[in-house]
Amino acid sequence: MERVFAADDPETAQKACFIGSAGTLIIGIPFSVVALSMPSILSSLGVQSGSEAMLYTLLQSGVPTWLAVLVLGGIVAASFSTGDGAILGTSAVLARNVVGIRVDENAPADEHEAADADDDLVETDADKLLTTTRLMAVPVTVLGVFFALQVAQTGMLLLLAFDIMLAALLVPFVFGLFKPDFATRQAALGAILTGSITRLVLFALVPTTYAIPNTLFYIQNPWFTPAFDGLPTFIAPAVALVTYVASPR
Repeated sequence: MERVFAADDPETAQKACFIGSAGTLIIGIPFSVVALSMPSILSSLGVQSGSEAMLYTLLQSGVPTWLAVLVLGGIVAASFSTGDGAILGTSAVLARNVVGIRVDENAPADEHEAADADDDLVETDADKLLTTTRLMAVPVTVLGVFFALQVAQTGMLLLLAFDIMLAALLVPFVFGLFKPDFATRQAALGAILTGSITRLVLFALVPTTYAIPNTLFYIQNPWFTPAFDGLPTFIAPAVALVTYVASPR
């Protein structure tokens, strides 16, 4: 989102997103291969991970201390980077799209200079956007801390957030981009609501999320077992697709 907001034009935003996705593949694929090979790596070292995360077992028993310190420092830095990026992105979206504060990029420069000379904190639209974004960061951070205290393995929340985005936005985005004559506001809204609600309901009914126990909100039932884990990721977008196609036009 930051790349899109900071771009001068749509072409720049598109290039930045492609470069970012390419970087993710270049960095992510090798580390994914290492993660998949972790059991054999630990076996060759004669180390058993037990119930502990394999990465921590490897850092404790299989690498020099200085390398373990560097890796843990990188994990902490990446966590802070991801956290502040999520807070900033969510706050900016709330300020721009929910509150509705927009900056006129085509306004004459003398108007901005005259406004900057004033001592009022929120004289211009840019000042209002900045101030509102900062204020929105407070409740967003508090909400994040609340969920972090409720769930020991916060990676589950990240997976759930991506699943909800996939279920709610994939179908409207694809149809709106590649088949705009078939896209309507009612169909998009229906797909967003049914997809996200379906994913949330299945999250509450399935005891695990990608093998992580659901300690946040689980409703015991005899129908959904851990064997059903993973399927909600595909079921929710399918429900959104049916809703989108079936919506009246």
